[in-house]
Amino acid sequence: MCGIAGIFEFGRDTRASATALREMCRVMTHRGPDDEGLYTDGCLGIGMRRLSIVDLATGHQPISNEDGTLWIVFNGEIYNHLALREQLIARGHSYSTHSDTETVIHLFEEYGADCVQHLRGMFAFAIWNRNTKTLFIARDRLGIKPLYYKLTPERLLFGSEVKVVLAHGGIRPEFNRATLPEFLAFGYLSGEKTFYSGIGKLLPGHTMTIGPDGKPEIRQYWDLDASKPHESRDENYYVRSYRELLEGAVQSHLMSDVPLGVFLSGGLDSSAVAALMAKIRREPIETFSVGYPEQSYSELPYARTVADHLKSLHHEVLISEQDFFGSLPRLIWHEDEPIAWPSSVALYFVAKLARERVTVVLTGEGSDETLAGYTRLALDGESWSDFYFDNFFSAFGKAEQSGLLTADFARQFAPETAYREVLRYWEQSSGPLLQRLLYTDIKTYLVELLMKQDNMSMAASIESRVPFLDHVLVEFASRIPREVQLRGLAGKQILKKAMEDLLPHSIIYRPKLGFPTPWSGWLAGSRLEAIEAMLLEPRSLNRGYFRREAIQKLFHEHRTKHRDNYDRIWRLLNLEWWHRVCLEGESPASSGEPELRLASAH
Repeated sequence: MCGIAGIFEFGRDTRASATALREMCRVMTHRGPDDEGLYTDGCLGIGMRRLSIVDLATGHQPISNEDGTLWIVFNGEIYNHLALREQLIARGHSYSTHSDTETVIHLFEEYGADCVQHLRGMFAFAIWNRNTKTLFIARDRLGIKPLYYKLTPERLLFGSEVKVVLAHGGIRPEFNRATLPEFLAFGYLSGEKTFYSGIGKLLPGHTMTIGPDGKPEIRQYWDLDASKPHESRDENYYVRSYRELLEGAVQSHLMSDVPLGVFLSGGLDSSAVAALMAKIRREPIETFSVGYPEQSYSELPYARTVADHLKSLHHEVLISEQDFFGSLPRLIWHEDEPIAWPSSVALYFVAKLARERVTVVLTGEGSDETLAGYTRLALDGESWSDFYFDNFFSAFGKAEQSGLLTADFARQFAPETAYREVLRYWEQSSGPLLQRLLYTDIKTYLVELLMKQDNMSMAASIESRVPFLDHVLVEFASRIPREVQLRGLAGKQILKKAMEDLLPHSIIYRPKLGFPTPWSGWLAGSRLEAIEAMLLEPRSLNRGYFRREAIQKLFHEHRTKHRDNYDRIWRLLNLEWWHRVCLEGESPASSGEPELRLASAH
C-alpha cells in the first residue's frame, strides 16, 4: 500500500525535523507515487508515501482519531476491516474515512497494544499518543510487510526500507561485519540484525512501545504453534477444510478499489490462486508471467496452459541476459542488501509488466513453507543440522568459509556463527520433525522471500498480496500430520487434492522446478571474466574479507567445469555490488532502464 517513516527525538527540547522526515519519504517515492503525508508534534514526526488502493478519495495519511490525540501511519491491508468497522461503530467510534487505516487507530483506542490480535492481514504501522508521548509500532504475524529501525540514546528512526532510515542524515552506512558468515551460508540474515551496523528489524509478530526515555519495550504477540499436529483424520477432512480456508483467504485478498491481477508462474501455487480468483470473480482475470529466451529455463508454456484453461487476459515478458545484469545494481539498491536469489530480478520485471495494467497482484508465495513443498522437508533423522544446511541451503558451508576468509577475518568468528541464528529458531521449536522444520523455515527463509516479494513489487509501485499466508490458514496448515502432507518425497498433497476440480492434472502433478534462472548458463566467457576481475580489484580485496587465491580457485573450478560454483559466485558478486551501491554511494543506474520484451500473449 505504501511506505512509512518516523522520527522520535528523546531530548527534552529537541524537535523532529520536518525537512529530514520529508527526505526520508522522498527516497521511497516508488513505494507510494500517489500521495505524501507528514505529521509532526514537537519531538515526533511521522510520514508516509501512499499507493492508493482502498478509499482513494479520503484515505490520506497520517490519520487521527476523533479528538486528535492519536495519529497513525500505516502500510499494508487489513482484510477483515469492514467487520471490525461495524463492531467499532457499534461501540461508539466515529469514522471520517472508509479506510482500513482508520479501523486500526480505533482498535488501538479500544484495546491498546492488543489491537494487533484482532487484525487479519499484512501490516506495519506506528501510532503516536499525544497524551502519553509514547509511540507504538507493530508488524504483522508473518513478516509480509517490513519495518526497520535505528535506536540511539538521542532518537528512534524507523521506516519501511533501510534507505529510509539512512536518509535522515548524519548516518554513515557501515557493514555489520559479524553478519558475513551467515550471509555466505544462506544469502540472507535471520533474526533482528541487518547488514548495516546499528540498524535492526522489528521481527514478525512483534510490537515496540517506546516513550521519551528512549527505552523500548519489545513484545512478541504471536508465534506459530505447530508442536501438536491435529488429531489424525481422513484425508478428505484436511482437503475440504484447507480448500475452504484458502478460498476464503483469496476472496478477502480481492479487497480493492483499483484493478487486480495475478503473478502466474505455471506452478501449482500461483495457478491455485489464479483459479480461485477466476472462480470467485466469474469474469476474465489478468495474469502476468515472466520467462527467458532460453526456453529450457522458462516456465511460460506452463503458465500459458493455465491461462488458456482459465481464459484469463494473459501477459508475458522475456528477460535477456543484458536486462538481467543491467538492472542488478539498481535492484540491489531497492532491496538495500545483496540479492539472495536471481529470481528476484525476474520478480521485478513481471511486477513492472503488471503495473501497466493493474495496481495490485496476488501471488502464490508461502505455500511451500507451510505445506511442506520442498523435497528436503521429506528427510528424517536425528543429528541433521550440518547435513541439512550444508547440502540444501549453504553456498559456503562452515568448512568452505575457513578457506575463503582471510585469516584476520576468520579468527573473529566461532565455527558455528554461520548457522547460529537459524538454529536458534530450530531449538525453540517443538513437536514432530516435520513441524519443527516448517516452523524454522517460516521464521527464517520465508521472511526473506517476503522481503524480496515486497521490495521487488514496490520497486515497480505495485502491491503484492499473499493469500497462502493468511495466518488462520497457516495455523491450520502447519499442524497437518506428516502422513497426510507427504507422499514419499512429494509434499503439498492437500493442496493438490484441493485443486483437482479447478486445474489440469498436468499442472497439479508436474515436477516442481522452483522458478529456475539461466544465471548458471550466462556465467561463462567474457561475463565470467568480468565478474572475476571485479572481485579481484584492489578495491574489493582491500576490504579484507576474502583470500585472493580462494576467489581465483572458485573461478578456475567453474571455468574448467570441475565444479559448478554459480551460486557461490552469485553471492560474492552481490556482496560486492552492495558495498559499492549501498555503502559507498556508487550510482546504481545502468546505461538506461532495460526495455521489457513482451512475449506474444495469445
